[in-house]
Amino acid sequence: MEAHLSSHAEDSLLESLSFKPPGNSAQYVLESRKVRFFAEASDRFGPNARTIRFRIVDQGFWEPSSSRIQFTLNNKDSSNALTPVAPPLSMMSRIRIFISGILVEDWSEIGPTAVLMDRLKGASRRLNDSTEANMLTAGGYADTYLALPASSSRKIMLTVPCGVTTNEKFMPLSLVSGGVVIEMELAADSGQAFDTTNTPNWDITDVSMLATVHTIDSGLANSYAKHILSGNSINFHAKSMTVTRHLLTDSTFTIPIVRGYSRLCQIYLTFHKQGASEKFVKDFYHPCNNQAPTTSTDACTIQVQIGSRRFPERAMDSVGEQFLRLREAAGVFYGESDIAILPTDFVNRKAVFGLDLEKVGHQGASHSGLSTKNGDILTIDVKNTGLGSSGDVCLVYLVYELIYSLRDGSVDIYD
Repeated sequence: MEAHLSSHAEDSLLESLSFKPPGNSAQYVLESRKVRFFAEASDRFGPNARTIRFRIVDQGFWEPSSSRIQFTLNNKDSSNALTPVAPPLSMMSRIRIFISGILVEDWSEIGPTAVLMDRLKGASRRLNDSTEANMLTAGGYADTYLALPASSSRKIMLTVPCGVTTNEKFMPLSLVSGGVVIEMELAADSGQAFDTTNTPNWDITDVSMLATVHTIDSGLANSYAKHILSGNSINFHAKSMTVTRHLLTDSTFTIPIVRGYSRLCQIYLTFHKQGASEKFVKDFYHPCNNQAPTTSTDACTIQVQIGSRRFPERAMDSVGEQFLRLREAAGVFYGESDIAILPTDFVNRKAVFGLDLEKVGHQGASHSGLSTKNGDILTIDVKNTGLGSSGDVCLVYLVYELIYSLRDGSVDIYD
C-alpha cells in the first residue's frame, strides 16, 4: 500500500505555505451595475391584465443568473387575509423567452412546475429561498406560508427558472438585435397559488426585473463584436423543459411522446386527481393514496421505452425504487444532499416520479443525454395508479439540453 501510494504521489506546496494571491484576476471587467428593467405597457397586472413583458436592452454584458422578478402583491380584500399555498412563480401559467425576436423557450403548466422544482431543492435551501419570495413559516418540508393581511401589500421576488435566465454565461446585449424579451402570463385562475377558502382578490404592481450588467474593456468587447460580425456565433448551453398534460381514463395507461430531442436528460411525472379537496398546483397524487406501503397498496409500476430500450430495464415497482430514481434524476443521489419531501408526504400528495436518462450527466459530463430524433417512439407505461376518473391527469416534464447560438441579427436554436 505504501509503495503504491508513494509511486503515484508528488510533493506540492501546502496552501498555508503558499503566498500567491488566490484565484485569477479579471481586470477587463470595468464595472458591475445593479440595474432594474421595468415591465412594458403597464404597471398593474391581475386576472384582467395577465401578460407581463420585459425587454432586456443594454450596452453591457447581462448576467442572466443574477436576474430576479420583483413586484408588489396587493390584497384587495378588506376583510380576509391572502394566504399563499405555493411559491409565487406558481401564479403564472406560461413563460416565453425571445432572443432577437426568435422564440427560444416556451414553458407551460408553470404552476405545478414551480412547485416541483421548489420541492426538489434541499429543505434548508428551500427555506432560505422563501425569504425572497413567499416566506415559509413551518420549515423547509412544509407548505405553510406567511399570509398577507387584509388590505395590505408586500414586495415579493421570484426567479425565472428557464435555461436562458439561469445561464451562468454573460450575454453581450449590444449584439442582440431587439434585445431579450421575457414574457410571463398570469394564470387565468386567480386562486391557483392561494388558499381559496375565501375568494382571492389581488393584483400586482411595481413590476420590475433586477439584474447585474457588466461593463467590459472595450478591446475585449470589440473582439466579441468582430467575431459576430464576421459571420461566427457565440454558443450558449442550457437545460430547458417541456411540459405536456395528458387526460387519464384508466388506472393503467400508456403515454406516447412524439417530439424529438437531440439530448433528452430527465423525465418527471406528477399525477393529479380531480376533487374538491385537491389543489392542482400542489397536490401530486401517489397511488398509495396516503396508505402505508404494502404489497397490496404499493402496486404501481412505471417504465419508459424509447425504441427497443427500456428505462429502467425492469419497471420500477415500489415506493423505494420510485424515490431512488427520483434522487438519481434530481442529482442528489450521492452525498448529503436532500429533497424537501418527507416520506409520509411522498406517498400522500407530494409524489414526484423521475427517471435519469443521462449516461454520466450528474458526474461532470455534458451532452450525455439520450437522442430521440432518430425515429424511435418514446412511450411511458404506467400501471395500477388508482386514477382514471373524469378530470384526472398526468403531467410529463421533459428536461433537455438546449443550445442557442447568437449570430449577427438572429439566433439559432438547437434542441
